[in-house]
Amino acid sequence: MEVKKIGKTDMYISEIGFGGLSIAGFHYGKTKDKESIEAIKEALELGINFFDTADIYGFGKSEIILSEGLAENREKVIIATKVGLRWNKKKEKSYCDLSPGYIFEAALNSLFNLNIKKIPLYQIHYPDPKISAREIMEALNKLKEEGKIQHIGCSNFTKSDIDKYQKFGRIESIQIGYNLLDQSAEKIFKACKKWDMSVIAYSPLAQGLLTGKYQKTKFGKNDRRKKSKYFSPKVLKKIKPLLEKMKEIGEKYQKTLAQVALRWILDNSNITCIIIGAKTASEIKEAAGASGWKLAKKERDELTKLGKRVMI
Repeated sequence: MEVKKIGKTDMYISEIGFGGLSIAGFHYGKTKDKESIEAIKEALELGINFFDTADIYGFGKSEIILSEGLAENREKVIIATKVGLRWNKKKEKSYCDLSPGYIFEAALNSLFNLNIKKIPLYQIHYPDPKISAREIMEALNKLKEEGKIQHIGCSNFTKSDIDKYQKFGRIESIQIGYNLLDQSAEKIFKACKKWDMSVIAYSPLAQGLLTGKYQKTKFGKNDRRKKSKYFSPKVLKKIKPLLEKMKEIGEKYQKTLAQVALRWILDNSNITCIIIGAKTASEIKEAAGASGWKLAKKERDELTKLGKRVMI
């Protein structure tokens, strides 16, 4: 498993990371905690050392399950969690809160849930337009000074957000959605290079669509894919040529569609890591098969063109 440096830090993370959203038992259907813990242990066996979660995933459950699965390895791996999203029970929707008071409260809760002394990478989940970048970064910098977090990351930032926040403290990485169907993240790669920030790609399989397994699946009430842009009738109708090309390439390398889709991302030199939301050991094992080989340039270019046509 190849490892890459995070920003300007001395931390090196595996190019495939374990994502904790799926194991929270929310948004991606039902989960079994025992299977989730087995998936985490399998990730460790495969050489994965980067584990990403957020306090809102299952309202703390993801952090707790991750801690249980990592067990004595908690302080040996790089755990990343996020802050800034809260849940409105009446409206049944999330909202941003990056007020300094909540940042301090959330950090303590995450430390408790994860059962660690310091969070290696603490990430702003979404920018909060109600709070100034200065106030937010001052709070995060104070957490660094107090030894509660090691480094600061961000998620879902625009180029202007990056430039604004970097004025008030060092942000080492950004998480952003990036896959064959949604290549829009490429527009911020230049800004990331300017600030020596690492790019961590989430939703690399377009919420599972690029595995080729979910085209006719009916999702449950609380499954976010029920309303996802990736599973619209228009997309499902247009994706066939891409999946066929992925299958053709996969057969050449003896790889699955998922592994081809992940490899397409890893072959972009701007990417440090891709996050896999695995519920089972077999899913994370399949994802690890995307490491250690490369697509030919012509093959990657063909996939790029086909992928761009699907969401138009």
